[in-house]
Amino acid sequence: MSGRLKGPCFKPKRDELTVDCVLMCAQRGYGERSSFHSDRRFGPVRAVAPGLVLDIAFHSLHRSTRHKSGVAMRFPRVHRIPRDKPTAEADELDRLTRLIDDENRHAPTRAWPAELMQPAR
Repeated sequence: MSGRLKGPCFKPKRDELTVDCVLMCAQRGYGERSSFHSDRRFGPVRAVAPGLVLDIAFHSLHRSTRHKSGVAMRFPRVHRIPRDKPTAEADELDRLTRLIDDENRHAPTRAWPAELMQPAR
């Protein structure tokens, strides 16, 4: 079982999910990250020519009213940059919404099995 010891039991880790996204906009960071561009709430957003595909890893997907796409990723990060992949082969938004629906349909229960809830002896 992967994960780390958390009290008398393990905190399970999920395998990371990835999607291929086309970079369309970038926003300059602030503070220590002022020389980087990323998804931040404030600051000028710059449109870029859609040509770079990024393999984005994330923890989970959720519906969002804040984002124009209607989708928000939890803990997104660039997993790799597949330079040989054309933008036409990147994942489309309908795949992400299907992933949200599948995740909601197969969501695990929040309750732990009774044997894991017993204190360690």
